[in-house]
Amino acid sequence: MQHALLFTRSILGAGIQSTLKGIPDWSVCHATTQCPEQMVDLAQRECPTVTFFDMTCMPVGDLFQSLGQKRVKELFQEIVVVTWSGLDEEDLFYLSMWGVAAHISGDTEPGEIASILQRVTLGEYLLTSDCLHKVRMPPPRLCSSPVIVEPLAQTRDTPSVVVKVSSHPSPLTRREGEVLCCIAQGMTNKQVAHTLGIVENTVKNHITAIFEKLQVYDRTSAVVSAMRQDLIQVQEVESTRVPTTAAVA
Repeated sequence: MQHALLFTRSILGAGIQSTLKGIPDWSVCHATTQCPEQMVDLAQRECPTVTFFDMTCMPVGDLFQSLGQKRVKELFQEIVVVTWSGLDEEDLFYLSMWGVAAHISGDTEPGEIASILQRVTLGEYLLTSDCLHKVRMPPPRLCSSPVIVEPLAQTRDTPSVVVKVSSHPSPLTRREGEVLCCIAQGMTNKQVAHTLGIVENTVKNHITAIFEKLQVYDRTSAVVSAMRQDLIQVQEVESTRVPTTAAVA
């Protein structure tokens, strides 16, 4: 018997709870608390295989930030987040950095939830660009505000991390790895160019090469793919600074 822990107090969460109860060989524990200490205590008692966090009614980012990456993984194991609709790119990027395995929404069919449970317990990561809001994005506009030359000004909603190139063999060149580390810290192409001392057009060429080598089509997917393959490493620090790099193949 495998066990799911569900933190929610919304109508959507109640529907998910009902679905989980109907899945063979799974038990579910439902909790409405938003207190980090109580959530930790419950996870320690229940030892869940998969934990669901309802982002429609709970500050999941604050919880993760207070516990730290290692503690989050130890307590909650495989994590699935719940929203009414798809994620925006910022949420997708943030959640991927915390090792969230999957996302379900109000549009997810009950039969899909059983499949998601099975796949994440087998170690699959389903948090991809397919989880983004299915809406047409407005065309980009020129921004008149000055470019921020210091990378990643820290806010309450951004993780305290530093990104570095892994020492593992990599299909990326050293420079491509450095560019990807900058992207993982949320830098624009101009910021990457300024940080690495290269021209913006060269940054674009490196990004194109990264996309081709990782077989992805956007920046978020590139970062997620590189993290899954251990091509780059995210480490918690007290304040985020310029990414450090190590030699890669």
